[in-house]
Amino acid sequence: MRILISNMSASRVNLIQNDYAAGLPSPTAFLGLAGVIFNDLGFDRWQARVLPVLHEVSPSLGRTRPEYAKKGRRFAPVETAEDLHGHVVFSLVLDLPEIRNTDDIRVAAEGRRLAGGSIFPACRSKPVSVSLMAPDGAGLRKCPRGRAVIPGLRPDMQGVTAFGEPGSFGKVKACLLKRATDEDPAPGYRVPLAIGYRMITRPGANPIPKNARDAHTPHVFAEPGVGVGELVSVRNPAIRDHYEAEFSNLFWRWSAAGNHITAHPSYNPETQGSN
Repeated sequence: MRILISNMSASRVNLIQNDYAAGLPSPTAFLGLAGVIFNDLGFDRWQARVLPVLHEVSPSLGRTRPEYAKKGRRFAPVETAEDLHGHVVFSLVLDLPEIRNTDDIRVAAEGRRLAGGSIFPACRSKPVSVSLMAPDGAGLRKCPRGRAVIPGLRPDMQGVTAFGEPGSFGKVKACLLKRATDEDPAPGYRVPLAIGYRMITRPGANPIPKNARDAHTPHVFAEPGVGVGELVSVRNPAIRDHYEAEFSNLFWRWSAAGNHITAHPSYNPETQGSN
Protein backbone atom coordinates (compact mmCIF):
# COMPACT_ATOMS: atom_id res chain seq x y z
CA MET A 1 0.00 0.00 0.00
CA ARG A 2 1.66 3.23 -1.19
CA ILE A 3 0.66 6.37 0.69
CA LEU A 4 1.54 10.00 -0.09
CA ILE A 5 1.63 12.36 2.90
CA SER A 6 2.05 16.00 1.88
CA ASN A 7 1.51 19.60 3.08
CA MET A 8 4.03 19.10 5.89
CA SER A 9 6.66 21.48 7.21
CA ALA A 10 8.94 21.65 10.24
CA SER A 11 11.00 24.42 11.81
CA ARG A 12 14.23 24.17 13.80
CA VAL A 13 15.11 20.96 11.93
CA ASN A 14 18.66 19.79 12.60
CA LEU A 15 20.51 19.95 9.27
CA ILE A 16 23.77 18.52 10.63
CA GLN A 17 23.49 14.91 9.49
CA ASN A 18 26.64 13.64 11.21
CA ASP A 19 30.35 14.52 11.54
CA TYR A 20 30.81 14.41 7.75
CA ALA A 21 27.63 15.74 6.11
CA ALA A 22 25.34 18.72 6.69
CA GLY A 23 22.84 20.97 4.92
CA LEU A 24 19.90 18.57 4.48
CA PRO A 25 17.73 16.48 6.80
CA SER A 26 19.28 13.04 7.15
CA PRO A 27 17.71 9.95 5.53
CA THR A 28 18.04 8.33 8.97
CA ALA A 29 15.87 11.15 10.39
CA PHE A 30 13.17 10.42 7.81
CA LEU A 31 13.43 6.73 8.67
CA GLY A 32 13.01 7.60 12.35
CA LEU A 33 9.88 9.61 11.56
CA ALA A 34 8.51 6.81 9.38
CA GLY A 35 9.29 4.30 12.14
CA VAL A 36 7.13 6.23 14.63
CA ILE A 37 4.26 6.36 12.12
CA PHE A 38 4.62 2.63 11.41
CA ASN A 39 4.60 1.87 15.14
CA ASP A 40 1.38 3.86 15.68
CA LEU A 41 -0.24 1.97 12.81
CA GLY A 42 0.61 -1.39 14.40
CA PHE A 43 3.66 -2.28 12.32
CA ASP A 44 7.21 -2.99 13.45
CA ARG A 45 9.15 0.30 13.26
CA TRP A 46 12.07 -1.58 11.65
CA GLN A 47 9.77 -2.35 8.70
CA ALA A 48 9.65 1.36 7.81
CA ARG A 49 10.07 2.12 4.11
CA VAL A 50 10.04 5.79 3.12
CA LEU A 51 10.84 8.04 0.17
CA PRO A 52 11.19 11.70 1.26
CA VAL A 53 10.52 14.58 -1.13
CA LEU A 54 11.95 18.02 -0.32
CA HIS A 55 10.03 21.09 -1.49
CA GLU A 56 12.00 23.72 0.41
CA VAL A 57 15.00 23.77 2.75
CA SER A 58 15.86 27.16 4.25
CA PRO A 59 18.90 26.99 6.55
CA SER A 60 19.32 29.36 9.46
CA LEU A 61 22.99 29.54 10.39
CA GLY A 62 22.38 31.69 13.44
CA ARG A 63 25.32 33.00 15.45
CA THR A 64 28.47 30.95 14.95
CA ARG A 65 29.90 32.24 18.24
CA PRO A 66 28.07 33.19 21.44
CA GLU A 67 28.09 36.80 22.61
CA TYR A 68 30.54 37.50 25.45
CA ALA A 69 30.10 39.93 28.34
CA LYS A 70 32.15 40.85 31.35
CA LYS A 71 31.43 38.76 34.43
CA GLY A 72 33.51 39.92 37.34
CA ARG A 73 37.13 39.91 36.24
CA ARG A 74 36.64 37.86 33.08
CA PHE A 75 34.58 37.69 29.90
CA ALA A 76 32.21 34.73 29.56
CA PRO A 77 29.54 33.66 27.04
CA VAL A 78 26.06 34.95 27.82
CA GLU A 79 24.15 32.97 25.17
CA THR A 80 24.18 29.57 23.52
CA ALA A 81 25.51 29.42 19.97
CA GLU A 82 23.01 28.11 17.41
CA ASP A 83 23.85 25.01 15.40
CA LEU A 84 22.84 24.52 11.77
CA HIS A 85 19.05 24.36 11.76
CA GLY A 86 16.45 25.25 9.18
CA HIS A 87 12.86 25.26 7.94
CA VAL A 88 11.86 22.29 5.79
CA VAL A 89 8.75 21.76 3.64
CA PHE A 90 8.42 18.13 2.59
CA SER A 91 6.28 15.16 1.60
CA LEU A 92 6.63 11.47 2.43
CA VAL A 93 5.85 8.40 0.36
CA LEU A 94 5.32 5.41 2.65
CA ASP A 95 5.24 1.76 1.63
CA LEU A 96 2.92 0.09 4.15
CA PRO A 97 2.82 -3.70 4.56
CA GLU A 98 -1.00 -3.70 4.87
CA ILE A 99 -3.94 -1.42 4.15
CA ARG A 100 -4.72 1.22 6.77
CA ASN A 101 -7.37 3.96 6.96
CA THR A 102 -6.04 7.29 5.67
CA ASP A 103 -7.47 9.10 8.72
CA ASP A 104 -5.43 6.84 11.01
CA ILE A 105 -2.32 7.61 8.96
CA ARG A 106 -2.96 11.37 9.23
CA VAL A 107 -3.34 11.12 13.01
CA ALA A 108 -0.11 9.10 13.23
CA ALA A 109 1.80 11.71 11.19
CA GLU A 110 0.51 14.91 12.82
CA GLY A 111 2.34 16.33 15.82
CA ARG A 112 5.54 14.35 15.19
CA ARG A 113 9.08 15.66 14.81
CA LEU A 114 11.62 15.59 12.02
CA ALA A 115 15.20 15.80 13.30
CA GLY A 116 14.03 17.73 16.35
CA GLY A 117 11.67 20.07 14.48
CA SER A 118 7.94 19.92 15.22
CA ILE A 119 5.78 19.09 12.19
CA PHE A 120 2.82 21.30 11.24
CA PRO A 121 0.84 21.91 8.01
CA ALA A 122 2.83 23.88 5.42
CA CYS A 123 -0.41 25.64 4.46
CA ARG A 124 -2.03 26.51 7.77
CA SER A 125 -5.51 26.72 6.23
CA LYS A 126 -5.35 23.06 5.13
CA PRO A 127 -4.65 19.87 7.12
CA VAL A 128 -1.86 17.41 6.40
CA SER A 129 -2.89 15.58 3.20
CA VAL A 130 -2.93 11.76 3.02
CA SER A 131 -3.81 9.97 -0.22
CA LEU A 132 -3.39 6.63 -1.95
CA MET A 133 -1.00 6.50 -4.90
CA ALA A 134 -0.02 4.09 -7.64
CA PRO A 135 2.62 1.50 -6.65
CA ASP A 136 5.04 2.53 -9.41
CA GLY A 137 6.85 5.76 -10.20
CA ALA A 138 3.79 7.16 -11.96
CA GLY A 139 2.29 7.71 -8.51
CA LEU A 140 4.62 10.68 -8.07
CA ARG A 141 2.37 12.64 -10.44
CA LYS A 142 0.21 13.33 -7.37
CA CYS A 143 3.15 14.76 -5.43
CA PRO A 144 3.78 18.54 -5.44
CA ARG A 145 6.91 19.66 -7.28
CA GLY A 146 10.08 18.86 -5.38
CA ARG A 147 13.15 16.67 -5.29
CA ALA A 148 13.11 13.12 -3.99
CA VAL A 149 16.04 12.08 -1.80
CA ILE A 150 17.10 8.73 -3.26
CA PRO A 151 19.99 6.34 -2.54
CA GLY A 152 22.95 6.36 -4.90
CA LEU A 153 22.22 3.26 -6.99
CA ARG A 154 24.30 4.10 -10.06
CA PRO A 155 27.18 1.66 -10.74
CA ASP A 156 29.86 4.24 -9.91
CA MET A 157 28.16 4.94 -6.55
CA GLN A 158 27.93 1.33 -5.44
CA GLY A 159 30.19 0.64 -2.47
CA VAL A 160 31.33 4.28 -2.22
CA THR A 161 30.98 4.77 1.53
CA ALA A 162 33.10 6.09 4.38
CA PHE A 163 32.81 4.81 7.94
CA GLY A 164 36.06 6.33 9.14
CA GLU A 165 38.39 4.00 7.21
CA PRO A 166 41.63 5.53 5.88
CA GLY A 167 41.27 6.78 2.30
CA SER A 168 37.52 6.22 2.13
CA PHE A 169 36.60 9.92 2.17
CA GLY A 170 38.66 10.53 -0.96
CA LYS A 171 36.49 8.02 -2.84
CA VAL A 172 33.31 9.72 -1.65
CA LYS A 173 34.66 13.12 -2.73
CA ALA A 174 35.64 11.80 -6.18
CA CYS A 175 32.17 10.30 -6.65
CA LEU A 176 30.48 13.55 -5.63
CA LEU A 177 32.52 15.59 -8.09
CA LYS A 178 32.19 13.20 -11.02
CA ARG A 179 30.71 14.84 -14.10
CA ALA A 180 27.91 13.23 -16.07
CA THR A 181 28.62 11.84 -19.52
CA ASP A 182 26.37 11.05 -22.47
CA GLU A 183 26.60 7.35 -21.55
CA ASP A 184 25.78 8.00 -17.88
CA PRO A 185 23.65 11.15 -17.58
CA ALA A 186 22.95 12.32 -14.05
CA PRO A 187 19.22 12.91 -13.44
CA GLY A 188 19.77 15.01 -10.33
CA TYR A 189 22.26 16.51 -7.90
CA ARG A 190 24.79 14.28 -6.17
CA VAL A 191 24.88 14.97 -2.44
CA PRO A 192 26.65 13.49 0.61
CA LEU A 193 24.21 11.77 2.97
CA ALA A 194 24.34 10.18 6.39
CA ILE A 195 23.79 6.49 5.68
CA GLY A 196 24.10 4.78 9.06
CA TYR A 197 26.75 3.43 11.39
CA ARG A 198 29.60 0.95 11.78
CA MET A 199 29.72 -0.60 15.24
CA ILE A 200 33.16 -0.46 16.84
CA THR A 201 32.10 -2.38 19.96
CA ARG A 202 29.79 -5.35 20.32
CA PRO A 203 26.28 -4.97 21.79
CA GLY A 204 26.41 -5.69 25.51
CA ALA A 205 30.15 -5.10 25.80
CA ASN A 206 29.57 -1.68 27.41
CA PRO A 207 27.32 -0.91 30.39
CA ILE A 208 24.10 0.97 29.65
CA PRO A 209 24.49 4.61 30.81
CA LYS A 210 22.38 5.59 33.81
CA ASN A 211 20.70 8.41 31.89
CA ALA A 212 19.86 6.28 28.82
CA ARG A 213 16.33 6.71 27.43
CA ASP A 214 15.99 2.92 27.15
CA ALA A 215 17.37 0.89 30.04
CA HIS A 216 17.13 -2.37 28.07
CA THR A 217 18.81 -1.55 24.73
CA PRO A 218 22.54 -2.44 24.76
CA HIS A 219 24.93 0.49 24.46
CA VAL A 220 27.28 0.45 21.45
CA PHE A 221 30.05 2.79 20.35
CA ALA A 222 29.75 3.43 16.61
CA GLU A 223 31.36 5.35 13.76
CA PRO A 224 28.91 7.37 11.60
CA GLY A 225 28.93 6.72 7.87
CA VAL A 226 28.55 8.90 4.79
CA GLY A 227 27.70 7.96 1.21
CA VAL A 228 26.55 9.55 -2.04
CA GLY A 229 22.86 10.01 -2.80
CA GLU A 230 20.86 12.01 -5.33
CA LEU A 231 18.22 14.73 -5.34
CA VAL A 232 15.96 13.99 -8.31
CA SER A 233 12.89 15.93 -9.43
CA VAL A 234 9.65 13.99 -8.96
CA ARG A 235 8.79 15.08 -12.53
CA ASN A 236 11.94 13.45 -13.93
CA PRO A 237 11.27 10.34 -16.06
CA ALA A 238 14.37 8.80 -14.44
CA ILE A 239 12.17 7.85 -11.46
CA ARG A 240 8.61 8.64 -12.60
CA ASP A 241 8.78 5.94 -15.31
CA HIS A 242 10.09 3.26 -12.94
CA TYR A 243 8.20 -0.01 -12.74
CA GLU A 244 7.03 -1.08 -9.29
CA ALA A 245 10.12 -3.15 -8.44
CA GLU A 246 12.52 -0.40 -9.57
CA PHE A 247 10.55 2.25 -7.72
CA SER A 248 10.45 0.11 -4.57
CA ASN A 249 14.25 -0.05 -4.49
CA LEU A 250 14.40 3.76 -4.13
CA PHE A 251 12.78 3.59 -0.70
CA TRP A 252 15.00 4.02 2.33
CA ARG A 253 14.80 1.08 4.74
CA TRP A 254 17.02 -0.26 7.50
CA SER A 255 19.66 -2.88 6.74
CA ALA A 256 21.43 -4.54 9.68
CA ALA A 257 24.20 -7.05 8.98
CA GLY A 258 27.64 -7.72 10.39
CA ASN A 259 28.99 -4.58 12.05
CA HIS A 260 26.92 -2.17 9.95
CA ILE A 261 23.46 -0.64 10.30
CA THR A 262 22.58 1.41 7.22
CA ALA A 263 19.58 3.26 5.82
CA HIS A 264 19.59 1.21 2.60
CA PRO A 265 21.05 -2.21 1.69
CA SER A 266 23.15 -0.69 -1.13
CA TYR A 267 25.31 1.09 1.48
CA ASN A 268 25.82 -1.92 3.73
CA PRO A 269 29.11 -3.73 2.92
CA GLU A 270 27.51 -6.94 4.16
CA THR A 271 24.42 -6.77 1.92
CA GLN A 272 25.38 -4.75 -1.14
CA GLY A 273 23.42 -5.85 -4.18
CA SER A 274 20.37 -7.09 -2.27
CA ASN A 275 16.97 -5.35 -2.32
